[in-house]
Parts: sequence; structure tokens; C-alpha cells
Amino acid sequence: MNTTAIVLGASGLLGTELVRELALCGWEVIAPTHTELNISDTKAVSDFFATHTSACVINAAAHIGVDASELDPLPAWQVNALGAGNVARALMQGKHTRTKLIQVSTNYVFGDAHEQYTENDRPDPINVYGTTKKAGEELVENYCRVGTIPYAIIRTSWLYSPLRETYVDKVATTILRGEVFQAADTHWGNLTSARDLASAIVASRVTLEEPSGRYHMVNSVAGARGGVSRYGIAICIADTLGVPRDLIKKGDTPVLGLAVRPRHAILVSNMTPTLPPWEESLRSYLHSRYQSPK
Repeated sequence: MNTTAIVLGASGLLGTELVRELALCGWEVIAPTHTELNISDTKAVSDFFATHTSACVINAAAHIGVDASELDPLPAWQVNALGAGNVARALMQGKHTRTKLIQVSTNYVFGDAHEQYTENDRPDPINVYGTTKKAGEELVENYCRVGTIPYAIIRTSWLYSPLRETYVDKVATTILRGEVFQAADTHWGNLTSARDLASAIVASRVTLEEPSGRYHMVNSVAGARGGVSRYGIAICIADTLGVPRDLIKKGDTPVLGLAVRPRHAILVSNMTPTLPPWEESLRSYLHSRYQSPK
């Protein structure tokens, strides 16, 4: 059995965790840097896959500047759409029919038409970032179907990890300084640990047995709503760190930025086992990063 995996975007928040998890599971990992392989360069991608074979390719590369993409959409289109298409097209042209392609996507392919979205719901993005990720999904599906390449599109939401500061860290560092943090109760989604996600992808998606299709992979949330607000996340952070809740102020205004964010883009998974409960993973992260467990 071929136990080589290629990870694109390996220096990113999720990519770093994927490389770590694959190595722990005994995989040989090929992780070209952006300098070594620019996925928006069609010829470079084609040449790379003409000389590299693997059991699995995970494309975690993305242009994630949601606001910046509104001012200058081209980089997002080059990486999120064209780059994803280039990878799938190269696998198709090289007849890599025993290589599985995993394309990482986002809840931002949805807008505000509904509160919850399953894998079968139709994408309806409301900003440039979401539009380019949707286009990347469509290109991957097209080339993989034509080339009979097994694939999985993994949609996730609100990732965090120690690699870079995210919303979780902004809340934690602010309230640990004794300052007030205003958290919106108007935006709901799924807070997801990058480490949990990487572990789940490697455990359940890198082999060829799983059927091709779209999968939602997020930390589980109890209750019928299936998601959590930014305010709810901030309250959990305060409780975990032993900080008074009155440092968290509930806001009812939309998250500000050049790009419009969906207020309700909760991912519901009907096709894959759920990740651990979001509170459990968040508390573990906060203990390890900001304090010793009590």
C-alpha cells in the first residue's frame, strides 16, 4: 500500500496539523512550500504531479483574507478557485485514479438563506472569499468526476490553533488583561479545533474506501440549533480561564469588515462522525496555552 501523502498549504493553520498527524500515523509526507509549488501556476502543478505520486493529496492551501479579497479579488480567485482546479486537473490528466483528493473548504460557501446547512444544501455565498471557495469546489468535483478520481470536499468553520492568533486568542488575551471584550451574539457557526479536524481527516478520509462527495467536519454542538455564537464562545473562554463574565459584553451588531459575513452558517453533518464537543476541545486548548489545568 502506498503510504505517501502530499499536503498543499502545509505551513498554514490546518496544514501544519495535517502534516503532524500524518507523520504520527506513519505516513510519508511531501509538503512543498509555496515557493516550491505555486498552485495557481497551471504548468507548475501539472509538472509536479507528473513526477510525484501518492495515495492522497490534501489541498489545504487557501487565500483566507476575507476582507482583503473584497478590495482585490484576484489572489483569492487564483488560489481558492484556479489553484484547486489546477490540482484536480493535474490528477485527472496524469490518470492518478488511485490517488484520493481532499479539498478543504468553508462554511462561507453559504450565506443567510437558512440557519443550518447540510452537505446537500446549495451553496449561496455572499462575499468574494466564499464565492471563490465555491468555485474551487465545483472545479474539483468536475475534474474528479471526469477523471474518476476519488475525492472528498471537507467543509469546516471557525478554525483555531496555536499557529496564529484567532478569535479565541483575541478574547483570551483581552480578558486576561482585565479589559472588556464585546462579543457579537448575532453570528453563529461552529468553532473547530484544527488539531481535531486534522486527526479526523487522517483517520477517516485519506483512504480510498470512503465514497466521494462533500462532508461537513466540525466540533459537535449540543442542542437543536447545532451551532454557537461568538458571544457563547467568549463566555466559555471566560469561565475556563476563571475570569469574571462581566468582562464579556454582548453585542447585537454584525461583525464589522469590508466583507459581509453570514450571520448563520451552521454546518450540520449527516455523512460523517462528529468531532469532539466544542467546549471540551476549547477548554483543553485554553488550559494548554494560557494556564495549567486545575
